[in-house]
Amino acid sequence: MKIITGIYRNRNIDIIKKNNIRPTKNIVREAIFNIIPKKNIENKIILDLFAGCGSLGIEAISRMAKTVYFVDINIEAIKIIFKNLKKLNIKNAIVIKNDFLKACKYFKKNKIKFDTILLDPPYNFSEKKYNDIFTFFKQNELLNNNYVFVFETAFELNINDNDCIIKKYKYGKTFVCIIIKND
Repeated sequence: MKIITGIYRNRNIDIIKKNNIRPTKNIVREAIFNIIPKKNIENKIILDLFAGCGSLGIEAISRMAKTVYFVDINIEAIKIIFKNLKKLNIKNAIVIKNDFLKACKYFKKNKIKFDTILLDPPYNFSEKKYNDIFTFFKQNELLNNNYVFVFETAFELNINDNDCIIKKYKYGKTFVCIIIKND
């Protein structure tokens, strides 16, 4: 898999070859990062939750993110993330092997706020869980004033937030919902 653009453009990263882990396709990654405003990536704190091979977070680093947190529970995913970070000599990354609930509690306890959250869980994830994660980050003030929340799903996600711009897209069997909050 290749990085789409930025300082690591056209560099290859390794992926996990397992049925239950599917990296975000190039066309979807490119579309996501073309929609996210540059000001929400460059020199910002990013979370790649359910990181898999780390393709979304590495794409953010390639586009000049300040720091990216990679979270995944799967040990093979963590190993691939570390391998990809080492291959590209990336230093501005924090890798956390934990489930998403414990990781969210860790962020709350340590008051870590994010500018952009990239969320690509397994496709059997329920709509309620997506909404619960979004609500958790908002209620616990883990989002900076201007934030972007990206959801990659297997279905059209219904999330309401009157204070934000919500954009929805479909790429083949993949749905993307992007919430943008700008003051």
